Amino acid sequence: MYHQGHSVAINFERARVWFLKAAKLGSANAQFMYAFMLQSAEGGPSESGKAMVWAILSEKNGKEDAVAITVPAGMNMTQLEIETAEKIASECLTSSYAECPE
Repeated sequence: MYHQGHSVAINFERARVWFLKAAKLGSANAQFMYAFMLQSAEGGPSESGKAMVWAILSEKNGKEDAVAITVPAGMNMTQLEIETAEKIASECLTSSYAECPE
């Protein structure tokens, strides 16, 4: 709603908040959109590591085009940072999204 401006003014900061809430409820689409916003600096600073975590989660939850985030995010990260993002994504998933980056 806030990302597209449906019935409200576009507000990327609010969109990030709502996508994160839905992402923590397990929505693959929200996880993808939150990752996209983190990667592209919509509504806040660009954060490739966090974007990678949420893109990995969206892919694990069935979002096939999550590679559109993981590839660009990975280009700005070292192998160790990518492995750390994968570990964080795994911990996030096993904690039912209680231990996820915001």
